[in-house]
Amino acid sequence: MNNSFAHTSNYAQYRRYRELKRQWRVEYKGINLVEACAIDLIDTMVVGSTISYYHMMCALLQRIVLAPLKEAFARSRNVFTFAFPKRRDHLALSNAMVASVEDSTQVVLSYYYTPYKCVRRWLRFIRQVSRLPLSMKNKAYIAAKMAGYSCVIDELEECFRDDDLRGKRLIPSCATIYYEALLVLFFRRKGVTTFYTLHGVFGRYKQVIANDVVNGENILTDYVLTFGESQRQDLIRDFDVKPDRIKVAGNPKYLYHPIAIRNTFHSCLILGGVWMYDAELRQLLLEADKVAGQLNITMALKPHPLSKIYEDEVWGKIEHITLLDKSATITSLFASGKYDFAITHNTSSYYECMIAGLKPYRWGNNENIDFEGLDDRFCNAGQLAELLQAARQTPAHVLSAEAEQVLKSVVGYGLNNYNQLINGSLQ
Repeated sequence: MNNSFAHTSNYAQYRRYRELKRQWRVEYKGINLVEACAIDLIDTMVVGSTISYYHMMCALLQRIVLAPLKEAFARSRNVFTFAFPKRRDHLALSNAMVASVEDSTQVVLSYYYTPYKCVRRWLRFIRQVSRLPLSMKNKAYIAAKMAGYSCVIDELEECFRDDDLRGKRLIPSCATIYYEALLVLFFRRKGVTTFYTLHGVFGRYKQVIANDVVNGENILTDYVLTFGESQRQDLIRDFDVKPDRIKVAGNPKYLYHPIAIRNTFHSCLILGGVWMYDAELRQLLLEADKVAGQLNITMALKPHPLSKIYEDEVWGKIEHITLLDKSATITSLFASGKYDFAITHNTSSYYECMIAGLKPYRWGNNENIDFEGLDDRFCNAGQLAELLQAARQTPAHVLSAEAEQVLKSVVGYGLNNYNQLINGSLQ
């Protein structure tokens, strides 16, 4: 495979995972459970995540409440699903897609727990996974996932046994992982056309492959709808996705308005990535704190929901940066008008900052994701101070034009083709 991250430190583990996934099939009623468990295999084989017994039991006992899904297919031609209601930023994007596509209903998935059928199934799948290159605990976890999914397949078959779903469309919010991946595999067998709508920019790993590689590696849908042309090219280059399956659809969350970057630089919003980047975020905070003190800049950190920086000892060394409450959303922080520039680290919120009128700067020390963008990286306090000084002397309209050009290429800013693509041209 010719991709942009063959040099990463865990690429050998990724290749081993890819080879295993190509060769290994665990079928249940015609559905390959290996594809449904891709994120779990990546977490254990590539990323090295630790699995808790609590999550193992959840995997075994959790089921989907199917009545709302059945009602949605009866009501509408296009059914959107959303699996992570706590991710309000992603839900806002999904809501915007639903609003822009005619004859659509959205189902926010809900779950219940039952021990029915679980133990015997678990033992059956433990035998299936016995040869995996994993610890006994991780093997038991993968087996629990497969056993739980097999029970969900039984319930799906019973629920939709008499339904003719040909001509229907399924558009999951995250079609490559967990129950939404399973729904794609099931409903494709029922003649439903499936679409994968991306919820972020990923890939181009510089140091280590993260688990969001699944968003390119485990595409199970008929079609992929990307934000911009840059994402389309990444999928073709890094994951060998056939070009005719990928269409540029834009980002309906952001209605077009002329980008208006501010060049005042008095107040900064810092946005971090997931927990695996906390060590680099700690270094960033220490350097940014120096700049905040030297230039009398107000700074605040909004960590990623999966970051563990809230409990970090670094806060005993920070004097000029405020830690925002977990309940704060990026959208509300942008709308507050309190910030006029941003610092980001390994997060696609880099682009959202531009849309909100904040010029973003990227912490480049051990940066892991090579997002396409501007010349705005820094590795220490001195470099950040120099960048800010240069930007202060640049007319705001020049900064705005540069940002808008990047946004159009990467996130399809100002473009919304979802209704046309889902309801027409791909059928």
